Amino acid sequence: MNTRLSKYCADFLRESFDVSTDNQLKASHAHELVAAFFGYKSHAALLVDKKYPLDRLNEASLIIPDVALLEKRKKKLKGLPEILPTAEELSSRLSSFMLAEKYFNSDIWTYQELGSYITQELIFENDDVIQNELSGVMAETNAIFDEPYYTIFKVSDNEKGLMAIVGGSYLGTNIEGKPFCEDQIDMEVFITPHLIASRRGFNGFKISAKGCVNDIKVESGPQYGKRPKDQFIEETGGFRIGETQDEFQKRQRYIQCIRKRIAADNGSVQDVELLSRLLGADEDDY
Repeated sequence: MNTRLSKYCADFLRESFDVSTDNQLKASHAHELVAAFFGYKSHAALLVDKKYPLDRLNEASLIIPDVALLEKRKKKLKGLPEILPTAEELSSRLSSFMLAEKYFNSDIWTYQELGSYITQELIFENDDVIQNELSGVMAETNAIFDEPYYTIFKVSDNEKGLMAIVGGSYLGTNIEGKPFCEDQIDMEVFITPHLIASRRGFNGFKISAKGCVNDIKVESGPQYGKRPKDQFIEETGGFRIGETQDEFQKRQRYIQCIRKRIAADNGSVQDVELLSRLLGADEDDY
């Protein structure tokens, strides 16, 4: 199937364009674009992949096309037709073709669709897994934790693979009769699709989480009058339009929790990226 499926997809792309000489899509170019769709830097790399061959695609339950790589290949290939659509449109056409011809019978998602599934379904369906991952941290408190509060979603997509990161907090209720011992845990949940075929065919998800007890008290609101505005913005990211006081406080707790991990040398690359995002309000948002 390595050769057959990539050829079928490449033939489909070529047939999608004007057959006049000036607008023909070369077979070699079509194969390179299809390879990028499946996450490979070249058609040759697709053909020699023995670890996750394309012919195992029928075992996958999900394809997440590599639109970013497809766009890069478009820019590098010389002599492409001027009428060639965007990488997003090419990805959409290839996805529709594979589903219509039954070369793949499950889901083909964009990052946005993946994000909607993760943030609206997957993390809540696996809340017991997440709480188990955080059980050690929860044991540091005298609180009962119910539903989580998620505020951040990001996709990390690089040569190491695809990973979705969801950030938020558990807000607990102190156990009656026991002394107060903090009631908030700030956390990051890491969702890694299980790679099974090509670089973009997945089956199931691995879920892990890490967090820390938030024992840091923050101001009740964005009172930058007590300190220089530039310092306030640098430390908090500023007050954002439409953000409630409660949302501001939760964002500050999360910022300070990540800073605490980084200061203790327990931070990760994802921590740095998420901290930057939490502090990265545009000037108009202050």
